[in-house]
Amino acid sequence: MSIDALEDFVKRILKKQDKKKKFDYIVENIYRNKAVKSIYEEYTNYKGTAVFKIGRGQDNLRIYCKIEYVIVDEIKQKRITLHKIWNKKIQQLSNKEIGFLTAIQKIEFNYGRFISKHA
Repeated sequence: MSIDALEDFVKRILKKQDKKKKFDYIVENIYRNKAVKSIYEEYTNYKGTAVFKIGRGQDNLRIYCKIEYVIVDEIKQKRITLHKIWNKKIQQLSNKEIGFLTAIQKIEFNYGRFISKHA
């Protein structure tokens, strides 16, 4: 998670049981490679970005993410960095959301080092 998203994530996701439950559900489905477009989507027009779809209807909460592939212990893994939490107003991507995605594409996060369970 980016440091920029941490405070919003705690307030808008972790402290709300229904949102936390939906977030956990999405993560579990991504892990099991069973995520469907209604809950998680990787944008083909904005390579390296994705969205967690936490809410629907009036509370259309989204978490915009950066997607990168890294090698850990000689295994290719997908790294998803949560970056921007936003209430989406319309179904199509607005100019504001397109701005988020293009900015996320350009961001380079400093992750530190990985800790291997084999070390």
